[in-house]
Amino acid sequence: MNYIFANNPWGDSCYKIYRTKLNYGDAKARCEADGTFLAIPRSKTENMFIAGLLTDENSWIGINDIEQEGNFVSVDGRDISFTNWDSGEPNDWSSNEDGVEINFNDGRWNDLSVNEERKFVCSINLQGKIFRSN
Repeated sequence: MNYIFANNPWGDSCYKIYRTKLNYGDAKARCEADGTFLAIPRSKTENMFIAGLLTDENSWIGINDIEQEGNFVSVDGRDISFTNWDSGEPNDWSSNEDGVEINFNDGRWNDLSVNEERKFVCSINLQGKIFRSN
């Protein structure tokens, strides 16, 4: 897969931006196979940092309402305390918009069918992790 790495300059997160397009479920599974999870912006600063890493297309992030319509949850199970919905969103326009994408231009969020293919952003919190080189 084609991807880039980016370190968060203010915290303990590292991001992996995949340029390959996958549907929401496959993107989530790819992140988990890497030991990460779909990125979850927790502040305006982090949200804009992630959007700034994207060069030309919207990307999946780790927020969805797959289990219960209108009840958006994060893929890591933590509460969502920050949102950045675009005007009129979320709207479940096609009655199957359960995944969330982040807009590369302005960082606004849109709910979208999980069957759509998008680039995606994975994240890992590095706090307390030890890395060894051989």
